[in-house]
Amino acid sequence: MSFFKAFSVHFLQEKNKLEWVVFFAGFILLAGLLVYLSYQWIRFSETAPRLTFEVKAVPEVFDPGRYQLHVYNEGGQTVKEVQLEAALWRQQKLIEKTCIRLDLLPRHSVRTAWFSFREPLPNNDSIGFHVLSYQ
Repeated sequence: MSFFKAFSVHFLQEKNKLEWVVFFAGFILLAGLLVYLSYQWIRFSETAPRLTFEVKAVPEVFDPGRYQLHVYNEGGQTVKEVQLEAALWRQQKLIEKTCIRLDLLPRHSVRTAWFSFREPLPNNDSIGFHVLSYQ
């Protein structure tokens, strides 16, 4: 008996349709998982955290110097215990500083924080940010 005839008899005639459905479903799931993990491995590398900031004034009646800060982590690593410093500058002189702490900032994510200065920001003032520390 030839190999092809033995294959035909054993695998195509002795197996029922449910066994083939289960086999192909498992094969498709396994192949899909391998493709997904390969994509994750290639796309999301372990690059250093890269933090960017976006600030917006949100004044209130009793807190005119209130601001909303969006911190973006565009890097490939999660950072925790992020400490930022916001500084209010007027004509190249430091007027006021405040510290902002974020517990966790996952990779490719954004966190929102709120902070206040004692007075609102006039047109000729500026706010500077820098990262003090993170883990």
